[in-house]
This record gives sequence, C-alpha cells and structure tokens, in this order.
Amino acid sequence: MLTLKLGRKIPQHEILDALIKLGTSNIDDLIKYFSKLKFPLSSSEMSKVLSLSSDWGVKTSEKEIDKVVYDVEDQI
Repeated sequence: MLTLKLGRKIPQHEILDALIKLGTSNIDDLIKYFSKLKFPLSSSEMSKVLSLSSDWGVKTSEKEIDKVVYDVEDQI
C-alpha cells in the first residue's frame, strides 16, 4: 500500500522504525487496539486452533524445523 501511494518502495526496517515511533507517540491508540484483541484464548478457542493441525506422518526434529524456519544451524 505504501509503495502504491508513495510511488517508491520503503525498506521494511524504515517501516518498522516509523511504526515504533507512531506507536510511542500514540500510545493510547495502541492500547485501545490491543485491548480489542482477545487474549488469552478460551479453552474452546484453543481447542479449535489445535484441531487445525494434522499429522503428515513425517518425523521432524527441532533442529530441522529451526533450519527451515529460521535458516540457522544448531547454535548450542
């Protein structure tokens, strides 16, 4: 949306920096936004979320998941 409106690409780190500054200067709006979100989930809502997962029958280690998700090797 920013790229379309401004006609140029804004780097993600600049967007994040601006969001932090805006959040700091508009803390009341930020608090209102997050207080609308419903956390923690109720047990029935949590059950719904957990029911969405399925077993694909593939054994995967934590190291493999870290490699795929975070592109890191074992850092111990």
